[in-house]
Formats: sequence, C-alpha cells, structure tokens
Amino acid sequence: MLFLFTGNRRRVSIPQQKLCDNIIDCKSCKKIASCQSASAKQCDECNCSANTHFYCSNGNPLFVDRRKVEDGTNDCSDGSDECPPNYLSNNPLSSKDQLIKSMPLRVLVWLMAVLALIGNLTVGSTTVRKVYSSLSKPSLRPSNIELTSNVLVLNLSVADFLMGVVLLFIGIKSVEFSGRYCFFDKVWRTSTACNVIGVLTAISSETSVMTLVCITCYRLYGVYRPLIARNASLKLLSLYLIIIWLTSFLIALLPFSSALSSYMVTNALVSKSVYFRSDVTDLFEFSTFARRISGLSNDTLLITTDWSGIDAFLKENYSALKPNISGYFGYYSASGVCLPKFYRSEDNDTQFNVMTSVVITFNFFALIFIAVSYVAIYFKSTSSAPGKFDQKKTSKTKTIQRKITMLIATDMACWLPICIMTFMSIGKTYLPPILYAVSAIVLLPINSSLNPIIYADVIPKCFAFVSEGLSKFRFRRNIVRQNPPSFGPQQKTSAL
Repeated sequence: MLFLFTGNRRRVSIPQQKLCDNIIDCKSCKKIASCQSASAKQCDECNCSANTHFYCSNGNPLFVDRRKVEDGTNDCSDGSDECPPNYLSNNPLSSKDQLIKSMPLRVLVWLMAVLALIGNLTVGSTTVRKVYSSLSKPSLRPSNIELTSNVLVLNLSVADFLMGVVLLFIGIKSVEFSGRYCFFDKVWRTSTACNVIGVLTAISSETSVMTLVCITCYRLYGVYRPLIARNASLKLLSLYLIIIWLTSFLIALLPFSSALSSYMVTNALVSKSVYFRSDVTDLFEFSTFARRISGLSNDTLLITTDWSGIDAFLKENYSALKPNISGYFGYYSASGVCLPKFYRSEDNDTQFNVMTSVVITFNFFALIFIAVSYVAIYFKSTSSAPGKFDQKKTSKTKTIQRKITMLIATDMACWLPICIMTFMSIGKTYLPPILYAVSAIVLLPINSSLNPIIYADVIPKCFAFVSEGLSKFRFRRNIVRQNPPSFGPQQKTSAL
C-alpha cells in the first residue's frame, strides 16, 4: 500500500498499482494547477515518467496520456500536447516558436528579398529599355552578339527575381507564424504553398546556373571567334532559352512524379486514427495497415506499393476505415523554408536523396566550367599583340579582369561550399545542423541576387559614379583654395 496525505491532513491510502496509471485517485490532484507546486506530492499522478505522462503547460487538464502527444488533436486546452517543449529542438532552422529561429537570419531574409527584387527588377527594366531603344533605331542597332548578351542578362534577372519572390513569401510567413510556429509546422510543410516555394526556388537556382553557363559559352565564343560571333543566330538563342526553362521546370517538378512518390515522399500527414501511433505515418506503416485490412477479405489484394496506389486501394475497398491524408512530406518538406535536405546531420540521419546529389554535381561542374572559361577569356584578351589601340585595350582588359574576379569570387563563395558539403554528406560525413540554415538563407539568395548586378556592370558603374563625384568635389575645393573670394570697395570700407 502507498500512503498519501490529502488536503485535510487525513491519512488515506491507495493501491500501489494505481500510482501513475493515468487515472486520478486522490482528490487533492484536482486542487492543484501544476505538478510543480508544493502540494504536488499529494497527487498520485504527479512526478510520473515522461514515457507515460505529458503535463499540460496550463494545467488544464493536469496531464494527458503520452500516447496522445502529437496525435493531431489538442488534448490540453492550450494545445501544448501538440507543441511540446522539445518540439523542433534539433531542427537547424526552426524552433517551437519561430519558422526561422535565428534573428540575424530573419533579418537577412528580408534584406536578401529586397536586394533580389529591387536589384533584378532594376537590371531587367534597364536591359529591356536598352534593347528596345537600340531596336527602334536602325542606325543604333547592336550586333547580334551584343543583343544576345542583353537577352541573356534579362533572362538571368527574371530567374533571380523569382528568388526574391520566394524570400519575400518566406519572410511574410515567418512573421505570420511568429510565436506559435509549432502549431502550423506540419500543415505548412505539407501544404501546396510550401511546394510552390520549393518549385520556384529550384527553377530560379537551376535557370540561373544554366543561364550563367550559356552566357559564358557566348562570351568564350566571342573572344575566340569574334568575327563569326558577331552574327550569332538569335533563333538558336531562343532555342537555348526554351531548353533552359524546360529543363529547370522538369528538375523542379520531377519530385512530384507518381512513379517516384515512394522514393521522394518520406511521410504523410493523416487524420487521427486508432490504427496509427500519431498523425504522421511513413510508407511502411501505411502499407502494413493496408495489407492487414486487405487480409480480412478474400476478394481484394494489395498489389501496389506507392503512396497514391495504396491510398486509392483503400478508398475503393475500405473507405470507412481509410485515414484521410491531408498532405505529404516530400522533397521540399525537409524544413520550414521548403528546400530539400542538402546534408546529413548527426541528429537527423535520414536517407539522402539521390536527386539532390545529381543536381549539386551538375551545379559543381557548371561552376568549374565557368571559372575555367573566364580564366581562358582573360588570358586570350591579354595575349594579343600590341598595336595602336594599346591604351584602349589595356582599359578594356582591366574591366574584363575586374568582372572575372567578381564573378569567380561570388560564384565560388556561394556554390562551392554547398557542393563540397553535399559531397562530404554523400560520403556519410555528418555536418553541423547550422550549415543547412546558412546555405538556405545566406548562400543561395546572395548568389541569385548578385549575379545579374555583376553581369550588368552595376557595381563598377556605382564605383565610377562615386569616384567621379569625389573627383569633382576635390577639383572644386582646390579651385576655391587657389582663388579665394575678394572683397569689393564697399565691403573693405565697411570692414574698416
């Protein structure tokens, strides 16, 4: 027997087996608001194991069965059983309260969104005006190679503008979910909006990379075959752009293919059911349930093994027992910012997606091609024989060298760390979780935001504008010093 004291100091006892059995036997339990209070020792359901009891944050009710935690139903009046204190504690990007738990990263999201939107919109509109102005005046019509370059820069700004839209949407959602993100996490990551963000991010990134490769090819061709390049085919350019966008869309939408659903989709969000342990189930548990149900009938037999096939099978044959699937945790559901999981971490050793490694490998070789090509362009531009245009050539060489340096530096700084860390992760090297957050919020957005600005020479022009302004200011100041203002006769008299 276990002896306890009630509030009126009368000694009573309850059987030992009733202690922590999820049934309140002592009346004193109903008078306390928390098991942290001084009188909690008088309650037979306080200080129990975390494996059997979950204590509601507001004490209403005092506790719920641990099996009811994160089952899709708010059993605690404040919903704390669906948002326990350790929820998302190991997530590198989100926390129980915030979609993006780091304040500096939340600020960066807004900064990168503004930079990407305004920067790409400015470069795009400037390029459109430049092309329209030159085409509307036959005497100023540019060469095909120049027109090709402008069209590619415009295409790049459109692709990277999509990244700005993505960042803006993530920033808005971060504010919307602030302070209570855990209540929206599962629904948000399985929503259509999250998938759209993932698709736009993939389209923006891959279109940007492939456009950079195309620009590099045209500039490489223009340096080594300048006369032929002046008559570059605009129809062929249109074909290249169509291929780039179609390939980007294919890469972005491939994870939604029904043929790959069993591989791309890791879990499903289901309605509360006595047949499942929680509101999140994996393919093995879902198919096991379907096989057991079909085993009760001799007329039906489960043949398919993918999500959509099993769901259709249950709907057709056992609609009354089939749990409702409200969404899937797919390729873009690894985090709240709706990006695929790039790296393995020690606290989350999930199966690494082969599609990620293929995409990253392609981007890595594209980066190497761009870097090598611009080095070749630089050496070709500086190795020509001297002539009467040496001064002009030297100035042009410096411009090319500055652009090459900026291009290689920014591309290397953004994509190379992602590629290397992905390759390390493929080799089963566990990386700190914070690296995923930095890659998602810092590296990819910066790369997409700066590319068109660099290609359109915005930064050099800004430096030139500032330098010219400083030169004029110094010149005027020297003029004033050398020619101080003189006083007229009246001013001298009044001074005396």
